[in-house]
Amino acid sequence: MIELQDPPQDRPAARPLQAAIDYFATGMRGVRGFLTQGSSFALLTLLEVQRRDGIRGPITEIGTFHGKALIGFGLATLPDEAVVGVDLFVVGTEDFEASLRTNWDSVGLPLARLCLHRGSSMELGTQAWAALLAAPARLVHVDGEHTRSAAAHDLALAASFLAPGGVIVVDDVLHAWYPDITLAVAAFLEANPDFRAFAIIDREADLMRGGAKMMIARREDVPRYDEALRFCLPRSIVRRTAFAGSTPLVIAFAPDHVKRLLPLAAR
Repeated sequence: MIELQDPPQDRPAARPLQAAIDYFATGMRGVRGFLTQGSSFALLTLLEVQRRDGIRGPITEIGTFHGKALIGFGLATLPDEAVVGVDLFVVGTEDFEASLRTNWDSVGLPLARLCLHRGSSMELGTQAWAALLAAPARLVHVDGEHTRSAAAHDLALAASFLAPGGVIVVDDVLHAWYPDITLAVAAFLEANPDFRAFAIIDREADLMRGGAKMMIARREDVPRYDEALRFCLPRSIVRRTAFAGSTPLVIAFAPDHVKRLLPLAAR
């Protein structure tokens, strides 16, 4: 298991994001889904940066399944920030919306802060997306329909209503089953030079447990996330690579790697 390490002179009892830290460390194991430990700690680092820097807004996920990531996002939000999930909520004959709501409620999150949209993200235009979110998102996790057209559409939605300092995280890039997702991300970056990929989180398990994640931000926001990832995951940084005009960090995890917690002041 990847270990968590407190910052020097940190006081864990007073640490912001403690509920999210505990959930991503152990609590998420009880929720069905495909989020690996390393990916969860990389996402936690983004949330730490946003809390430290006062980056506000709803957090949105396109493709929620049973809420494995969505619950962690909810635990990291402030009381006036919503969490929005977009999904068909059906796989085969299984309808999992009730399971997601039960999982959300089980960690003490108010149901009033969870906004679920049942339907395909492909049916949402930019105006409907903005109305659904009500405020620009600070993080959008894209894990919807795994086609090139859908991934391109979801990236465009995410970029259209993203808060200053916001991040887009795309799941299943570099996945052998879904190469069109990688093509869609490359096309998005080449068509939108104000955005840059700043990290590729390598896959830790077999293909059934999901592919890599790519993290994207506006060019001016890349340094804050790049610096934090290098501080928090120093033994997991493999190299930089070139991708569609960007030079993201490549992050790969081993069982004995350490995730440092980012020093945060109480707000």
